[in-house]
Amino acid sequence: MDKLVSQGVLLDRYYTQPVCSPARAALMQGRYPFRTGMQHYSTIKPASTAHLPLKQPTMAEVLRKAGYHTHHIGKWHLGMASFNYTPTSRGFESHAGYFQAQLDYYNRSLSVAASELQFTPNSTDSLTGYDWWHNKTYAKVPAGVYNVDLLKAEAHRVLSAYDESGASERDEPLFLFYAHQEGHIPLEDPPASYTERCDHFVDNPRRKTYCSMVAAMDESLNDLIEDLKRRNMWEDTLLIVTTDNGGDPDYGGASSSAGCNYPLRAGKARLFEGGVRGIGFVSGGRNVLPVERHGSVHSGLAHIVDWFPTILELANAHPPFDLDGHSLLSAVMRGASTNRTHIPLDINKKVDYPNAGSQMAILTDDGWKLILDHVHGTTLKYDGYYKCLVNEVLLAERSITGEYLFNVFHDPTEQHNLYRSYPHVVSRLRALAEQYERDYQNPQTNIIEPAGLPSMHDGVWAPFLDDNPFGGIIKV
Repeated sequence: MDKLVSQGVLLDRYYTQPVCSPARAALMQGRYPFRTGMQHYSTIKPASTAHLPLKQPTMAEVLRKAGYHTHHIGKWHLGMASFNYTPTSRGFESHAGYFQAQLDYYNRSLSVAASELQFTPNSTDSLTGYDWWHNKTYAKVPAGVYNVDLLKAEAHRVLSAYDESGASERDEPLFLFYAHQEGHIPLEDPPASYTERCDHFVDNPRRKTYCSMVAAMDESLNDLIEDLKRRNMWEDTLLIVTTDNGGDPDYGGASSSAGCNYPLRAGKARLFEGGVRGIGFVSGGRNVLPVERHGSVHSGLAHIVDWFPTILELANAHPPFDLDGHSLLSAVMRGASTNRTHIPLDINKKVDYPNAGSQMAILTDDGWKLILDHVHGTTLKYDGYYKCLVNEVLLAERSITGEYLFNVFHDPTEQHNLYRSYPHVVSRLRALAEQYERDYQNPQTNIIEPAGLPSMHDGVWAPFLDDNPFGGIIKV
């Protein structure tokens, strides 16, 4: 990835949502999640009825109408209670991957704890289920196959079918949404060929596993690019790389990982910089990305919601609704500035179970960042500075009231809370946030529904609102 950045455009002040499904919703529909009820604090749970609003078109639906071939690989996590919520009903011609937040890398299973349920399960209820799909069919993969190998094989299949169909010669472009799991919990060592690359410079066992998983993802990206080059497709390709949230550090919680955002504060699920300032860059072939832009940096504010209008402008496609994002195409291609003056990082007035309360954060283009953290509970509620290569946590000064004001241009590590010192700035940022009240929606209902438990569907986390839950099994 470092090579791709050196041959592309890095977004230096790039922001996402604090957790994955809200970020993916912003990316897929170009709307802030608090406008669509997708701003869940704990992300979409297994067997939840939450989903991307059906009346709001996805990026894939708009591109498909514009003549693109559209394919989805990997993680979806944007609704699965009905097949109407899944990728091949939301604009993608094909999907190979999983519907939930995460799964075991070798056996494709996901377990939930009984404490996550808001009902008392029966003794026969299984809380562990399988989750791997080809389109709308449950795909049984032999245990022991590592997920990245499945994703790489699917990417090769999609490119081969597209290339051999002659679609490129007919000026029928391709949109590939490639959503890796690598880097997400559970921490599981990939095959030895990846782990050996991290042996000589990482001693911490959890960090070594994390490093190996990232190495597997890095290689798969290289394989994709080499496949495009062999087919003479790379020079006409624009590659967009984005994270969905900050790294998940080893903070001691049940869902903690071994990510590192140091010296940024905290990480995934938190509204501090470690949770929402992410990795984003663009690379690609010389027929799309001008050579003179290689190695450049865009320093203006950018947000994951901005990719939807950026891609549609590149594709000469026009959405039938107003988008929240600002196209980055001129910034990427010509180094122009954008007209983005602020980013509402999150507005959530109804934090979901097992926590409660509310949170809000907004960032302006002069560096001021207001956080109102009124979340009650312990899930994903942590703070500190987590160093990368040593087991050391530097304490952060916490506000008893949960009210913070930083200037992240001057204080990027958010060590100095200026909330009491600059009341006029607080008022200005509060007023900005209030502008979004008109179209605000509370998060959609997000609980594990009894009807969706794997014991109801032959051991599979399957759609459960449809008359025919899923159409059989195929073996891969």
